[in-house]
Amino acid sequence: MVGFVSDIVARLISPVPEAVAGDLALHHYARLKQQIPILYIGVILIVFAAAAASMGEFPILLQLGAPLCLASMSMVRLIVWVRRRNEPIPVERALARVKATKWIAGGLIALSSLWCVIAWQETHPIHQPYVPIFMALSTLTVAFCFLSLRGAALATLFIGLVPISVTLLLSGDHMNISTASAILVSGTLLARLAFQHHNALVETLQLQRKTRELANTDMLTGLPNRRAWFAAFEGQLGAGQPVAIGLLDLDGFKPVNDRLGHLVGDELLRLIGERLAKQAGRNALVARLGGDEFGVLFAHGSSPAMVSSLTTGLLAALAEPCTIAGRRIAISASIGTACTPEDGTTVNDLMTVADRGLYAIKNSRRGSEPRYPVANAA
Repeated sequence: MVGFVSDIVARLISPVPEAVAGDLALHHYARLKQQIPILYIGVILIVFAAAAASMGEFPILLQLGAPLCLASMSMVRLIVWVRRRNEPIPVERALARVKATKWIAGGLIALSSLWCVIAWQETHPIHQPYVPIFMALSTLTVAFCFLSLRGAALATLFIGLVPISVTLLLSGDHMNISTASAILVSGTLLARLAFQHHNALVETLQLQRKTRELANTDMLTGLPNRRAWFAAFEGQLGAGQPVAIGLLDLDGFKPVNDRLGHLVGDELLRLIGERLAKQAGRNALVARLGGDEFGVLFAHGSSPAMVSSLTTGLLAALAEPCTIAGRRIAISASIGTACTPEDGTTVNDLMTVADRGLYAIKNSRRGSEPRYPVANAA
């Protein structure tokens, strides 16, 4: 039975794509920082209005106890969220706070719903219709503020509207039944709006992510491009972390383009990009900076010995000739490296040192490269 219910819920509420889960959490948190203070102010006003309207209708503990409890909890949460308005937080903490807010708001709505059902049964029949109206207003207010959080909005609508609606339907009075029907219709329409809002938001975030990926990806090799590499480079440097970079340039690439054409040259670059990325793994970020030049940003914490080992591995990965269009194409590369703080502490310092090292190696090899690096495949 539990599995059946879970399957139904999964069909109704599609899971959030993992690729945009973090972006969605940050969006939810940003919206909550704007909406939650308004939500709690609205709840406090509605609670006090409901308490004033029910004055003298039922026991003082029920009349004032629950409203004061709700108002106090709402005031505390209001103060907490006002203090958070300008506080930047990472994705993990945003997820935790969104989850906590769902539970707290759900508890407040459940308490309100229970109070509403008891109040409706205790109050004078003349004033009974006002009780579900106050509950519906509170629930719809909270659900609207949670509109971007599909699950929270749906839970709020269910907890806040279903108990009092069922109570009204079971009363047998045609006016109560009509009121319950109107409440349920309003809740259903807002639930549908929550689904549509969620789906539109996920589609927008997926499109934005795809756009960012395209803007930061080299279309030929699929590697990060110059923009993405420098952003990572500057970010690591700005965080005060040790930084090591490498500038890798292919040797003998121009004859390939001249003799076999740019299509073969492009395929060669793609294969070389694959080899470099595979060899680097998680130990370095490899990007195509332009032409036949690649940038290597070594992982945070890479020691000089590790940088030397990784550099040797990258060059060794290019030793095996590439086979393209029935031809074996031999290619090699030169690489210059730079590390903080020995070679400088700025992007310009490190790039200058790495570039000088690269061309010093290339100049020392000048004339030793294969004159005809292309041969028929065996």
